[in-house]
Amino acid sequence: MLGKNPDKKQGDFMFCISQERGAPQTIDFNGPGRVIYQPAPPLDVPPGITIEGPESVEPTLAVIAQDGQAWLFVRKGKAPLLPSSDPAFAKAKTVPVRGLSRSDWARKSGARAGVGLEGCLSPGGN
Repeated sequence: MLGKNPDKKQGDFMFCISQERGAPQTIDFNGPGRVIYQPAPPLDVPPGITIEGPESVEPTLAVIAQDGQAWLFVRKGKAPLLPSSDPAFAKAKTVPVRGLSRSDWARKSGARAGVGLEGCLSPGGN
């Protein structure tokens, strides 16, 4: 899923989603909306070490389109990030996933990296 961020300081973003086998759903959406995700707990990184690369995320993601459509991408055993009190929750389609990762990051120069499909298609990915 590629997101075009209108805030150029934030830049575009890319999530790689592997749907559960036997339950693939075609999702055809192009337009504005909001994305809710949860960063994974940070790794133990010694002070002074800088990591340049994708952010680790939990395998649950909510996409709420401005037109009212919504999708909850959730791995078995995880809870959806969209609270049931959110009006979009009632219309949301749940999409079972095996894996989910965020492949983009900001380089030291400020430019965004990892917004191409090659990061999602690499061996050992989702």
